[in-house]
Amino acid sequence: MSNLVVWELLGHLIIRSVETRIGDPVETLKLERLREKHPLIQYIEARFNEFFKPAGGLSCPELRERLNEFLKEYPEKTKKLVEAIVSEYYLQRRPRKTPKHYTDFQQLMV
Repeated sequence: MSNLVVWELLGHLIIRSVETRIGDPVETLKLERLREKHPLIQYIEARFNEFFKPAGGLSCPELRERLNEFLKEYPEKTKKLVEAIVSEYYLQRRPRKTPKHYTDFQQLMV
């Protein structure tokens, strides 16, 4: 249920970050439709758990408390952190293309 906490507290920042960083309206609509069930939200939850974590991770109420405090004390840092995590997530999901020069080199070796 921690993903619901992330969505409730950071959903507006996440949507704005996807709109500005990714710029894909289909992805934004998918996020708005799936809400806390979207894999991005689970990814952000895991990253914030790492960021705030004690040795064993955080429970749902602890994560809510830490996120609330962080949002109140550091709203700009929170926004930048969410933007960075969103960018990181989509960079990892992007299919890697083989550079053209590498493909040419492989053909020469045959």
